[in-house]
Amino acid sequence: MLFLAETHNTGDPTPYLQAERARIYELLQAGIVETVLLKADRSGAIVLLRAADAAAARDALGSLPLVANGITSFGEFTEVISTEEARSALQASPASASALPELLGKYFAARAAQDVDATMAYIT
Repeated sequence: MLFLAETHNTGDPTPYLQAERARIYELLQAGIVETVLLKADRSGAIVLLRAADAAAARDALGSLPLVANGITSFGEFTEVISTEEARSALQASPASASALPELLGKYFAARAAQDVDATMAYIT
């Protein structure tokens, strides 16, 4: 399963950046972290993780030095599907194309409690 998480820096990350890079590299090599996008204002990141469930994704993100040292916090995880997975599902069953608007609606509904415009600005 894929999960999208948004982190928010609550302190100065500078002293932990070397350890953070090393841990991110380990999680990338393990196939747990798929992508990390830094926010342009350096206030946090958007992280795409692959895990068995939300608890495992939360544990992986919690192992980052910035999180462990209270410099970065994160909220809810949003389950997402990759473009390839969506394409495969649509090719396997063209009737499932009608489910795509509902799936997208669920994604945006899950993000509605947060600022969707700001979230999309960071990932586009």
